[in-house]
This record gives sequence, structure tokens and C-alpha cells, in this order.
Amino acid sequence: MPRSCTSCSFAGRRRRRPTSSSDRAATSVRDTVPGIVELSHGPSVSTEHLEQGYTYGLHVRFADAAARDAYLPHPAHRPLSDLITTYADAVLVFDLRAAGAVTA
Repeated sequence: MPRSCTSCSFAGRRRRRPTSSSDRAATSVRDTVPGIVELSHGPSVSTEHLEQGYTYGLHVRFADAAARDAYLPHPAHRPLSDLITTYADAVLVFDLRAAGAVTA
């Protein structure tokens, strides 16, 4: 199962992400885009403090590669993407296959 991890920095002049708007947009993506198995998002709660300015994260787990490929152009993704690109000072996206996943 492919996974997409997005980290956002809101540390610069824009300061804060639009909390309620991004929460609604993320929920809409989760509930609307086919093939999303899990979507979680929120501020970093790391005790390591290695975020390097990335204070907000979004993690999406897809049923398969086709679902991941359909996610970006899906109309429900646009409001979330627009919020992030409007308010974030920096965005880091990292996709990976779950082939190396270790589960408990």
C-alpha cells in the first residue's frame, strides 16, 4: 500500500495554518477520494524536536498505486492543496511503498 507523507512549515510571515479550514478540507479528502485507507493530519507531537520548522503533517495511506495516482487530480484534493500552498512557507512531500513496513 503506497503512503504519502506531507510536512508543512508555517514558521515565516504567514505564521499559522488556517486550522478549521484545513481540518475540513482533510476530512473531505478522506471521505471523498476513493482508495484512501487512512488519512491522519495535525501538528507535530514529536518528543525528538527534529522537525526543522515543519510543524504540521499529513499522512495518507492508499489501497494501491492507482488510488494514489488518482488522488492528486481529484477535485476534493484541490481545496486542501490550495490551503497548504497558500499558507505554508515550505512543503515536503515523500511517498513510499509499504513493502518495508513493520507492524506490531
